[in-house]
Amino acid sequence: MTKHYLDACNRQLTQFESNPNEVSRGVSQIISHPDYNSATSDNDIALLRLSASVNFTDFIRPVCLAAANSTFYNGTDSWYDGGAPMMSKPGSRWIQSGVFITTFRCLSRPSVFTRVSQYQDWINSHITTDQPGFVTFTSSGTDGDLSVSCSIVPPITTNVTTTVSTAPTATTNIMYE
Repeated sequence: MTKHYLDACNRQLTQFESNPNEVSRGVSQIISHPDYNSATSDNDIALLRLSASVNFTDFIRPVCLAAANSTFYNGTDSWYDGGAPMMSKPGSRWIQSGVFITTFRCLSRPSVFTRVSQYQDWINSHITTDQPGFVTFTSSGTDGDLSVSCSIVPPITTNVTTTVSTAPTATTNIMYE
């Protein structure tokens, strides 16, 4: 059977050979995060309930989810494919650290992921039986968030108008960096 897929750049990919280890399941329920914002991609995460269970095999295995106190620093080895989870494998256990949102790969820009560890409480509040296994992942390396620099982006200048009853209107320029 020939299957057709679209990758993250909307290029058609084709799978010509069948995969004897592949299983298909429908989705019986979708729980989207209530604070999802399509303009910013904030809270871009949803839970999908499969229409039937999946039996684990040597080729179909569960993955642990990164716990709320996990750290993922620059240089952490991770694997992902378009439309798939982002995972790391410290030792013999796979840990899902993110959910693929979008890619700017076609434009030579970084991809964007939702960090699973930020949603541990929300996930557990919706899965009341057979809860997923959350595992603390601690990476070595440097926390890139502590040294972010965007020198190619000019500072934002905003004109703010303030009215005072005893003085005329004044305009103030405020620089945000």
